[in-house]
Amino acid sequence: MPLSRRSLLRYLALSPVAATGLATVVANLDRMAQAAEPPLPPSRRFTLGMIGVGGMGTNSLHANLGRSDVQVVAICDVDREHREKAKAAVDQKYGSKDCRTFTDHRELLALPDLDAVWISTPDHWHAICAIDAAKAGKHFYIEKPLTHHPDEGRAIIAAVRRAGVTCQTGNQQRSSPEFQRAIDLARNGYLGRIREVQVGLPGGGGDANPPQGTMPVPDGLDYERWLGPAPLVPFNSGRLHWNWRWNYDFGGGQVTDWIQHHYDIAALAVGVAGRQPVEIRNASAIFKRATALYDTPTSFSFESVYADGTVISTSSSHAGGIRLVGEEGWVQVTRSSIEHSSPTLSRLVIPAHLRWAKDTESHHSSFYNAIRTGTDPRTPIEESHNISLTGHLANAAFRAGRDRLRWDPVREAVIDDPEAARFLIRPPRSPYLLPA
Repeated sequence: MPLSRRSLLRYLALSPVAATGLATVVANLDRMAQAAEPPLPPSRRFTLGMIGVGGMGTNSLHANLGRSDVQVVAICDVDREHREKAKAAVDQKYGSKDCRTFTDHRELLALPDLDAVWISTPDHWHAICAIDAAKAGKHFYIEKPLTHHPDEGRAIIAAVRRAGVTCQTGNQQRSSPEFQRAIDLARNGYLGRIREVQVGLPGGGGDANPPQGTMPVPDGLDYERWLGPAPLVPFNSGRLHWNWRWNYDFGGGQVTDWIQHHYDIAALAVGVAGRQPVEIRNASAIFKRATALYDTPTSFSFESVYADGTVISTSSSHAGGIRLVGEEGWVQVTRSSIEHSSPTLSRLVIPAHLRWAKDTESHHSSFYNAIRTGTDPRTPIEESHNISLTGHLANAAFRAGRDRLRWDPVREAVIDDPEAARFLIRPPRSPYLLPA
């Protein structure tokens, strides 16, 4: 491999464009890694269906087309243009016209010859697609965040455990050497006792001058199904595709879009990924672009407090990435670099038996290998739920105007604040109910 992963990631920064670029880079890395392996016989290939092929879905499609152990057999998307482009790419890759297309994910899941699905829909569709996939006995990879609101997390976990399927979340930083090194330095005491954890997430979100008013629905878009469980609102192109992130009906802004990246690594490093915070404190947010289209904050900060006293500070004003400060040293890590507090620390070689990740496989390979072996992938679903839930709690505090929100991890309920708690509940629009 002529280029290291670090060299390929060096040009990336915290931005929507860069996030898309990262997915392309990760796809290229998967293709290079697979090229070094002997082809698997067709009988050992995973048959895969793609649910959502716009944006990240397109990048993930091409990553899977580059794998020798995967055969993409079906595409589902509510946008005809997305479906047709994806089918053309699949058919060209395999030299056939066999790729099937759907607008309803349930029809795709009904295919008897399907092993797994890749879910890249907007957040408000995640839980329905995930639970339906589990009920159909399909393994699934789902883009972050796992959920659109907290109740969905337990429902997805229950469905996965009942069905015995594998679920991997798209928080691919867990499979990046730079982030893994930061985790290992903190967990093994090389930084000393950790006394400060900072997580920098991007601010902003949404076009500065979004389109106004109601527009005709484009030909080929099933807008009713795109809305699904979300409230029925008139069509406006400014909330479609990428920009749905900036509206609470469909996403959770930069908080939930990025919490399962940088915050996830920080939580792993200090050992709280398997738990939920007991309090959100010092929460503040600015809703600079509050409109009918965009209602998520453009800047924000909050602290997550855990029962053992661990505190993680998250802010759009912190330096991008993660900063772990210990009594004996610090490390600052982003998608393009890792900095150490001393040359000695930077030269430190961590023994293999002390490393959190026991292998060097890519995030996508972690998913497929977990299916083969029946073990947990790199992101256990319970941890994914805990991290995305933390973002939902922060958003609830922002929306309720609270600088403090107390949480009971056992009951998974807000303590003594029903007004704030209502922002964690999003009744679905009939008939798009959460599957039982």
